[in-house]
Amino acid sequence: MPPCPAAIVGFTLSCLSMSTASASLIGASASGDGPGDRSVRVIAAFKIAEALLFGAAAVATLNLLRPEVAAQLQDWLGDLPYNAQQHLTRRALTWLIGMPRGHTVTLATGAFVYSLLFAVEGVGLWLRRRWAEWLTAVATASFVPIELWELVHRPSAIKALIVAINLAVVAYLVHHLRQRTGMAPPPVAGP
Repeated sequence: MPPCPAAIVGFTLSCLSMSTASASLIGASASGDGPGDRSVRVIAAFKIAEALLFGAAAVATLNLLRPEVAAQLQDWLGDLPYNAQQHLTRRALTWLIGMPRGHTVTLATGAFVYSLLFAVEGVGLWLRRRWAEWLTAVATASFVPIELWELVHRPSAIKALIVAINLAVVAYLVHHLRQRTGMAPPPVAGP
């Protein structure tokens, strides 16, 4: 059985509640709003929202293991009037309800893991920790090849927008990190 949401939140908060001295050892940024801090805070808020969304999805998925919840959902699905948008919802929920118990637990565990990752990224960015900027840049960049493959094989405007946003977040964080650490961009070879 996956860990409960309270345990995940408690673990996340305990990991992030470091003393100022230990935070400086791992590269915490200076206090105060510097250039670009507002943009980092926007990214942090988005990551925290993603953490809440994935956490809620994990809890909802685990609730489907309870027979009375699955039966209520089946009744609700039967009462839905038919249209294209509700058809997609009906198919997705019917697929979830019919999933074997082990697969449901695995899906919920994956959602909890993503929730934890996004929570760590979001809180770390909000607290202006340099390690969180690196973590967010690397984690976000690691999904870009998968998103590009999906975009090439099943193109849609929403997928293109997601790829563009993720690339912009990675580019911004890398640029922001270079500015804060004094790293100059690599020289361009000229003729």
